[in-house]
Amino acid sequence: MAIAAPQFVGALLGARWVAADPLIAWIAGASALIMTASLFANVLEVALHLNSKFYGQLASLFGGIILFALLTPRGVVYASAALTGAWALYFVGQVALSKILLHLNGRKLLASFTPGLVTGLVIVLYVAAVREFLHLRSPVVMFIVEVAGCGILQCGVIVALFPRLFQDLMVYAGLRYFTGQRIVSRKI
Repeated sequence: MAIAAPQFVGALLGARWVAADPLIAWIAGASALIMTASLFANVLEVALHLNSKFYGQLASLFGGIILFALLTPRGVVYASAALTGAWALYFVGQVALSKILLHLNGRKLLASFTPGLVTGLVIVLYVAAVREFLHLRSPVVMFIVEVAGCGILQCGVIVALFPRLFQDLMVYAGLRYFTGQRIVSRKI
């Protein structure tokens, strides 16, 4: 969404909102950081590391305040960048605390981000290619082409490069049939 902000804004909000493109891009980036950091924060909470979680949040809050103080005078786009920076600090802090307090293997922890990073890179390249080579007049059509392509690519990358993750997702969703695993029914 951060990459497709111009089409997103133009298609869904109208031409008058196109000037908000940079804000949407920064806020979309912040949203991804918020979701991932919240996962680690919740794990720390369940593991009863509440003080550490609190101090990590406090440190990222102070870092965010400093970023806002430095960047906000430059304008609203810089303020949204400061927001994303604050969430990046929170993300790094929660991941680091989780690694230390829960004794997580650093290599496995970093590897857990690989599917998302690879998929994100493929999607960024796709959106850049669509914008470079496909010149559609309608922002709505361009938005549909980008969103549909991103969805198809995301599924394709996961199926092709991360088959074990695909199987786990299908089993979790109750769609074991699509994994090629045999379904055994039991009579009660």
